[in-house]
Amino acid sequence: MAVKSSNHLQQEVPPGSATTDLLSEYVRQHRVLLLVRHINPLIIAIQQHRGASLALLEGDESFTGQVSTLRQDITTRLNIIRSLNALLGYIMPDDQCREIEERWEVFVSKWREDGVIGNFEFHNELIEQLMAVLIEIVEDARYFSPTNQDITVSAEGRTTAAPLGVVSDDQLKVVELVTRDIPMLIENIARTRGLSVHMAVLGRCEPDQKVMLNQLLQTIIHKKERIRTTHRGLSRETLKSLPALMETLLHEHKLVDLLVLIKEQILLPESIDIDSHMLFRFATEIIQVYSAVIEQGISLIQRNLDASVIA
Repeated sequence: MAVKSSNHLQQEVPPGSATTDLLSEYVRQHRVLLLVRHINPLIIAIQQHRGASLALLEGDESFTGQVSTLRQDITTRLNIIRSLNALLGYIMPDDQCREIEERWEVFVSKWREDGVIGNFEFHNELIEQLMAVLIEIVEDARYFSPTNQDITVSAEGRTTAAPLGVVSDDQLKVVELVTRDIPMLIENIARTRGLSVHMAVLGRCEPDQKVMLNQLLQTIIHKKERIRTTHRGLSRETLKSLPALMETLLHEHKLVDLLVLIKEQILLPESIDIDSHMLFRFATEIIQVYSAVIEQGISLIQRNLDASVIA
């Protein structure tokens, strides 16, 4: 499509026209992607705070600096997201933003009083809330909804619709991958990291926590296989745009090593003797590889969106 001057566009695209509606939807979808790019790092920071604070609550003071830095980082990110959300036209309801921010502020004021389990559950609930928000705003953006339409006029003067944004099976899979499958895998790895580091500091594994950890390990295996299946179904062209996805397969042995390490040195021994910082770093490195897929996936969705609006 040839690029035209703004004056020319104003003359040919009157308010309320199909093209204006299309471009309005295009702008809204870009705004959603911008907010998503800020929500994902917030979730990662909260996940790290969960693991570090559990270790600190159990008495490992070497995590004090990390907890303090992460707490400030999360507070800053929440403030940015709320301000950005307002500038973008309230993609999230403002009261929802305010509620999340207030929940965090209340938690910070009394986090040591909640104990290990209360601390763990609060982080889980906050992350689940943020992940639900992320999925909701992506679904509302209709990247692959039939209502996403590029209007064209037939020879008879009737309008026909073609989808805008995500139109291929590959693109549908990428949206699912970066908004659901990989974030859920990361969250299960992060929960495992938090519980394992806590147990490493404690020096033993309580029966109820052992059950919880076993369930997490099974879920990780299931989620990992789901991502592998999605990878096999993607075209070569899409895979070229997601090099980090191939990287996850190359690093898959590290994830397996982590699961084996937890089984053999956390779940089986009566007395646990493993370096908590090493365990935290090992799990974090694996999470970072998967996080890179999310960022690349968002960039790919954005490029597809740009291409669809000028096609």
